[in-house]
Amino acid sequence: MTARAPRGQPANRDAPVVLFDLDETLMPEEPVAMRCIVETARIASSQYDVAAAKLATALREEARKLWHTSPVHGFCNRVGISSWEALWSEFPGDGPELAHLRSWRGAYRLGSWQAALERFGIDNQRLAQQLADAFPPLRAQTHPTFADAVPCLERLSRECRIAVVTNGVRDNQLRKLAGAGIDALPERIFVSSDFGAGKPSPAFFGHVLHTLSVAPSACVFVGDSVTNDIVGASTCGIATIWVNRDGRTDPRTAVARQEVCTLRDVDVGLIRRLLGDV
Repeated sequence: MTARAPRGQPANRDAPVVLFDLDETLMPEEPVAMRCIVETARIASSQYDVAAAKLATALREEARKLWHTSPVHGFCNRVGISSWEALWSEFPGDGPELAHLRSWRGAYRLGSWQAALERFGIDNQRLAQQLADAFPPLRAQTHPTFADAVPCLERLSRECRIAVVTNGVRDNQLRKLAGAGIDALPERIFVSSDFGAGKPSPAFFGHVLHTLSVAPSACVFVGDSVTNDIVGASTCGIATIWVNRDGRTDPRTAVARQEVCTLRDVDVGLIRRLLGDV
């Protein structure tokens, strides 16, 4: 577990507000999930002639197919719950959709691993259950951050109000922040599953602004997703910083006020310039 980052000096209520996306902005998500799936698949590789990486790929594909059969898949799309995230979430919270997911999660996990094993001619429900049970604790203890994330949060938190705004399920997102030791830095953590809609929904952004009692003109959003973060926040009148770590090109990012390849370039001076407060 990463050592807990100390909280910066509390900012006053009139300080600039910086909203951060979580997955792929502060912390890698999909590659970490895939790495944990491969590690789990090694259990099967130790018993059968199947490559862990190939079984992991099959698991991702079968989980995605099964995920799309859920009667609450529309809700999951709205709040941004991925098929691999469902392999380890407990789905806490109120509402019929989360209740359904809680009741289905065991069958979903087992069914996904069973279908993946069957692609390699392996019919072993006991092994499938072992894999389904092994993945959640492994993923729950694996929470690396990008090297530039904690220094950036610490830098900004001395003069700005910080919040995390993320799609996904509350338990997973909070476990990742706590596991990385950065849960104390944000003033608030907003998770889409609590609200019933996620980025790029204007309603979700409006909920964040209302809760923080801040105008869009006093906010900057920092994120990697063109659709969810940059276009979503810009549509609501929030200045944006696109974190483009891998040199992508996308014409929609023309709405971003700033593009950076690393969070090392995001400091208080940049935030104030974007807000015209210099």
